[in-house]
Amino acid sequence: MNETPKYATLMYDVLDVLEVSISEYFYLDMVQKLSYNRWCIKSIENCANDMRISKRGLIKMRERLIEKGLLQKNIKGYTKVTKNYMDIAVNKVPKSVNKVHSTGELSAYKNNNRITKNSYGELSALNRYKSPAQMGMPDLSV
Repeated sequence: MNETPKYATLMYDVLDVLEVSISEYFYLDMVQKLSYNRWCIKSIENCANDMRISKRGLIKMRERLIEKGLLQKNIKGYTKVTKNYMDIAVNKVPKSVNKVHSTGELSAYKNNNRITKNSYGELSALNRYKSPAQMGMPDLSV
């Protein structure tokens, strides 16, 4: 079956600035990609099905995003993201994207061994993943 893959890229910097849930971010990204600077005409039912949530849940989410000034809705019910959203999420590339994606500095296992805060707020290394050398394999990330 030749189905076009569906995906969204989650940029944590953008998520933090927008102060939205991951589901809200996912919906905003979907609308932005489908609108092409016009109105997104995909039905609320089809969007809800793609997101695997209820139609009513998506309607509530849409209303919250309109109140936050991140989404607009026209008389026909079509939606598009606002200039505010575009300025934060699309036009200004977050630092984290430049650090990891464009330079390619971190390989998958090194990126997964990053330093994070534990549940007590203390910094700790997540060392669940081993380097290829630690597993006795050649390191192909060079």
